[in-house]
Amino acid sequence: MNNTSPIRLPKQITPTERNLRMQIEKTRATELRLKKEFSRAKIIIEAIPNITKPAQFYIKKAKQKYIKIQESRSVRSISHNNSRLTINTTRSRVSPTYLKSQVKFPNTIKLTEFIPEWLLSRPDFKEAVKAMEISEKERIPLILDTYYLNRSEDDKKIMNNYLSSVEFFHDLPHTVIAETGNRLFKQSFSKGEKIITKGIEADCLCILYKGSADVIIDGIVVASKYEGDVVGELTLDYRMPRSADVVAITDCLVFKLMRDDYEIAILNIKRREKQKNLEMLKRIKFFNSWTDMKLLRISTLLNTRHFKKDTVVYERNDPSTCLYFVQEGSVDMYAYVPLEHSNKWPVSANQWIVHQVNREYLIKIGTVTYNQYFGECELKTGVLRTMKAVAHNNTVCLILNKEHFFEHFTDNEINGFVKEGFIKMPTVKELQEKITCELESRVLSENALLDALKVNFSNLQGREDALDPKIKKLNPWLKCFRKRRTESLEFLKKKIVYENSRNINIGTAKRKK
Repeated sequence: MNNTSPIRLPKQITPTERNLRMQIEKTRATELRLKKEFSRAKIIIEAIPNITKPAQFYIKKAKQKYIKIQESRSVRSISHNNSRLTINTTRSRVSPTYLKSQVKFPNTIKLTEFIPEWLLSRPDFKEAVKAMEISEKERIPLILDTYYLNRSEDDKKIMNNYLSSVEFFHDLPHTVIAETGNRLFKQSFSKGEKIITKGIEADCLCILYKGSADVIIDGIVVASKYEGDVVGELTLDYRMPRSADVVAITDCLVFKLMRDDYEIAILNIKRREKQKNLEMLKRIKFFNSWTDMKLLRISTLLNTRHFKKDTVVYERNDPSTCLYFVQEGSVDMYAYVPLEHSNKWPVSANQWIVHQVNREYLIKIGTVTYNQYFGECELKTGVLRTMKAVAHNNTVCLILNKEHFFEHFTDNEINGFVKEGFIKMPTVKELQEKITCELESRVLSENALLDALKVNFSNLQGREDALDPKIKKLNPWLKCFRKRRTESLEFLKKKIVYENSRNINIGTAKRKK
């Protein structure tokens, strides 16, 4: 009997098992290579420590910090000064040199606050930042096409950041801003098309996202609106008819918030502001005799306007369309004063030449501070503005339209209101006498000082004058006097807003024989 066993054939290997075995072998080989790599002696360079991380790590960190800072800071209050970036000289690996350009974030903070300089200098990073800026700006209208429940977290943050940058929403809570963003929708208007029509019932609030528009009352442009401005909120608060036309002067993209949504999201907050306006009116002496109900009606009609420092509130010959109450800050009032100077001298026995100089000076006549009002005189008479109003610092004014002013003030109240005004417009003659007196007193005081010193100030030249002990002793004072005189003349020139001169030939009449 044959005891030999039959030959066993190898088991057939399936493709799945083959791939699994190959993967196991690759893993073992990798582990063996890593063990050898770790056991190998390393070369340590102490001068340049190996602390640099991949670029993607810094980009991700910068983005996270940028989003965090944007949530805690207002976009409008951030400075946009473009300063040169300098590389930190304390780093041993980088030489102290200046970067040629700086990446700009419009309406954001400076990149140097949270992004390393070496990353700012990379061209690919600059291109990525630029692409991100463009995409976010173009992304906002597209976000409104998506139902708010289906929006991503990034979309919600972009929309909230945009609304926070709009001045109208500055003082509103974050929850109110988020709720407003959920209820907005967009609408486009062509050039010349009416965004708001006077006389119709107020049904929405409009945010001007792109383009510009004019506010027109009775054919007169009373204000211009630009990107980020809000129109139509006043009549919406109390369901009044529109008081003006708003006409697009360029192609406009407008975000709208309907009346029902406005009342749900914003109206309660705005009513608190109206209560603040009412308290401000009560602090004005003229309104002490008014009832709370009458003051409440006035406070509901007030509209808030913000003016930055040195901004012109209104100019001479502007239409008188509203009354201004100063809630915060102060406003300087200026008057225009025409003045004529003339000199004449003979040029022959029968002829004289008259040199005539006509100038117009801009003179400050007063300052209106908080809890005071201005613009009532021209509003009463219905004439164009005769003065110029300029914000002395950052100022908040409450504005009452002309129609509402005459509707809620009687004739006697208007006369009393103007009589108790804080700025009294002097007559032209009084202003001319004032500025003439100032000019003459300045010259007389200077001449009196020089006469007392017995020094010919206009001819302080030459070697003899320089060696004169008296003049040498007074020389420091004379330099100071010359400097003050130059500064005074420069300050006076700044007040001149118009100047014209001409020569007139005058012939004498011949005597009869």
